[in-house]
Amino acid sequence: MKIISQIIAGAQALLNISFNLTGCFEEYLSDEYKTFLHMLRVIEEQMPALIRLYAGTGWIPYQYTPFIRGFLAKGYCWIEKTSQLIRRLKGEPNLWLLCGFTDVLGKASFSRALAKPS
Repeated sequence: MKIISQIIAGAQALLNISFNLTGCFEEYLSDEYKTFLHMLRVIEEQMPALIRLYAGTGWIPYQYTPFIRGFLAKGYCWIEKTSQLIRRLKGEPNLWLLCGFTDVLGKASFSRALAKPS
């Protein structure tokens, strides 16, 4: 399943649209999510690029960025538990899109994503 930003980017390329359609998405965000989006932009400017490389065997690893955004959302929205964050991601598509998930994952995926590699 494609996320909204992929669909918008494809539509822009296909229809040769010169203005940025993601701005239209931002118009429909609540003030809380607009502030969170601006906070993410400022933080991610200063963050190093975090890329997980695929070793060629096993599952393709999830990227770090959506999980980091999810944990930032957990703190910003005063969510106490990871299970509550997952429920909120499932119930609020705007939060899901802001975090950049392609799938809403389970609690185990969240704990494995940011676990220290051995």
